Amino acid sequence: MRFQFPDGQLVMLDRAFVREGVNYPAEWLRQMSPADRAAWGLVEVPEPVAPVTPAPPAVPGSVSPRQARLALLAAGKLDAVEAAVAAGPQSTRIAWEYGLEIRRDDQLVVELAAALRMSDAEVDDLFRAAAAL
Repeated sequence: MRFQFPDGQLVMLDRAFVREGVNYPAEWLRQMSPADRAAWGLVEVPEPVAPVTPAPPAVPGSVSPRQARLALLAAGKLDAVEAAVAAGPQSTRIAWEYGLEIRRDDQLVVELAAALRMSDAEVDDLFRAAAAL
């Protein structure tokens, strides 16, 4: 529990504190009655609540080629991906051009991410962005 004096000084229920040059032991406030606390002008202050940071959305397992290309375009990476695909083997070009879905766990994605020096977190963010399109 936290209490506040009228002048703004905060004190904790189980902690020692100094007030107007006097040292009060840790149990002082606990031993006071509510009436004594009120006479001192102490008001109970709620404990601060830490903000809850929501977890990022789940990474989709796959996105459509359209979604993938639009997300790459928005991230400024589409030209680099297409250059890496063009420089790769024919199987890579076929997978990129004719695939019906782009899977997050596909070897093509792993290879392209490595070629562009993208971290797993960056690839995950691209998949999340693509899924939102």
